[in-house]
Amino acid sequence: LFQVLFDPLGYLRRFENVTDICKDFFETRKKKYIERKNFQEGLLRAQSERLSNQARFILAKIKGEILIENKRKATIVEQLIKMGFDPDPVKKWKEERRKRELMLLGEVAQDEDEEKDENEEEEEGADAQGKELTNKLSDYDYLVGMAILKLSEEEKDKLLRESEAKLHELRVRRFF
Repeated sequence: LFQVLFDPLGYLRRFENVTDICKDFFETRKKKYIERKNFQEGLLRAQSERLSNQARFILAKIKGEILIENKRKATIVEQLIKMGFDPDPVKKWKEERRKRELMLLGEVAQDEDEEKDENEEEEEGADAQGKELTNKLSDYDYLVGMAILKLSEEEKDKLLRESEAKLHELRVRRFF
């Protein structure tokens, strides 16, 4: 018996047996496997960085190096930047991935034009600075927005273990 299926290029084709189907689709599946592996590695790396930053934040808070009580969010974020904390690594990774996907689809030019139009409308002095500051502040919500119960030694140790587990999983994936 034969099968009529779409081939990797999207054309209908007649396959005589399962082996022909496997041969024809091997490269397609291999490419998708590599894409999925890269996706998972990137996400694991970003999650690990996020957990490490959260653990560092808790440790700095416990030691009294960071004071967040009775301070404006902008002041706290400035302090975090000076201490070398990264903007949300997972959020940053997702944004970079989205831009890459748009670039591959050829939609970057349209997206950039829309951003320019929005920026021109909003570039009325304080409005542009306010939006930029809001974006900058939201990049650190994963630290500043942590619940007070999460600022404990136990939580720090838990986050460090989770971060190490993500890094271990990343090393295992790279091995294969």
